Amino acid sequence: MASRADGPLRTAIVGFGGIARGLHLPLLTSLPEYTVPTVVARSAGAASAAAEALPDAEVLRSVDELLAAPARIDLAVVTAQDDAHVGLGLALIGAGIPTVIEKPLAPTVEGVERLQAAARSAGVPVVAFQNKRWDRDYATVAAAVRRGDVGEVLRYEAWLVRWSARIWDNWRERARPGTVDGPLADIGSHLVDQAVALLGPVAAVSAELDRRRPGTEVVDDGFLALRHVSGARTHLHLGALTSWPTPGFVVQGTEAALVSTGSDGQFAAIFHGVGPEDPRWGSFDSFQVVRHAGGPPGPVPLPGETTPVEPAETDAREFYRLLAAALRTGAPLPVDPAETLHVLRVLEAAARSAAEGGAPIALGPDGHGSGAIGLSRENRVDSIAR
Repeated sequence: MASRADGPLRTAIVGFGGIARGLHLPLLTSLPEYTVPTVVARSAGAASAAAEALPDAEVLRSVDELLAAPARIDLAVVTAQDDAHVGLGLALIGAGIPTVIEKPLAPTVEGVERLQAAARSAGVPVVAFQNKRWDRDYATVAAAVRRGDVGEVLRYEAWLVRWSARIWDNWRERARPGTVDGPLADIGSHLVDQAVALLGPVAAVSAELDRRRPGTEVVDDGFLALRHVSGARTHLHLGALTSWPTPGFVVQGTEAALVSTGSDGQFAAIFHGVGPEDPRWGSFDSFQVVRHAGGPPGPVPLPGETTPVEPAETDAREFYRLLAAALRTGAPLPVDPAETLHVLRVLEAAARSAAEGGAPIALGPDGHGSGAIGLSRENRVDSIAR
C-alpha cells in the first residue's frame, strides 16, 4: 500500500511504557520521514510521561478515541504487552491504518494468522518490529556471510543472555498458558528471527527450556537447536542466569569461521539518554567480529589467518527507513510477513519439543510448519546490512 508521500508520516504510538519512550520515540523523532503527533496512553502515569516527552502531541486515553478519526494518522506503532497485540492490531487494521507491532507480532501462531489475514483483507501492512536485525554486530556477521566470507554455513550459534537473578515486577515475568511467553517470546523471537532472516526456513526444532530461578513462572534458561531447510544448523542460547561473558555469534563455515565478541551498544545508549542524533551515538558499541580462516591441510591442524571484519554501517533506524519507503512507494517491507509467521511456528515447536523432553519437532510446508513457500532469499539477507 502506497501512503502519504508529501511530508512526514503522521505516527501514533499506542502504549507509552518504557519501550515506547525509550526506543521507538528516539528512532522515529530522529528521522525526517516521521512525526509523532498522537500518543495513546491508558494509564495516568503514561499519559503524563507522553505529555512531557511530546508537549505538542495529542495524548489520548484509549484506542477508541484514535479510531474515531483514523484519517489523522498514517501509521500506528503498538508497544502494548503481548496479549493485547491481536485486539489492538485488528482494531487498527480494520480502520485502514498501517500498523507496526512490537515483537512477537502475537503470542500464538493463530494470532499472527488472524492479524495477517485482516491486513490482507484491508489492504494495509502489519509489520513485526524485529529491530535486532539491525544490531551492528549481527548485521556485520550477516554481511560477511552474504559475501561468502565463511563459504557454506555449517553451524550458526547465537547467545542473548544476561545475569538477572531477581524476578522483577513486570508482565513479562507472568505465565500466559497456551501462548509463547516470558523470555522465549521476548528474547527467543529475536534469536529465531535473526537465524531465519540469515539462513532461511527451519525444517526441525529441538529445545531445552527450564525454569531456574526460585518462584519463576516463565522459562528463564533455554537452548534451541534448529535444522534449516538449507542443511545449516543453528544453536540458540537464552538465559537470565549467565554470569560469565559469552560470544554474541559464532558462524562455522566450509572455508572459515566468524566470531563476534562484545555487543551492539544501541539499546544501552538509548536507555542512557544517548539517542541517534547525539554525537556519542555508537560509543557504547563494544563488539568485534573476527574471521578465522582454515589452515593448510595436513595431519596436524594448523591455524589459518585471523583478520578483523569491518563493522556494518547500519542501525535500528533502518527498520523505519525501509518502512517509510514501503508505505510511500510499495518497496518491500522491512520484515517479510512470511518470516514473522514462521518465527512463531518455530517458537511454538520449541515449546512443544521441550514439553516432550527435547524430542525433535518436524516443520513442513503444509500450513502447520515451516511456511517455506514465500520466504525470499533477497528479503532475508539483502535488507539486513547495506
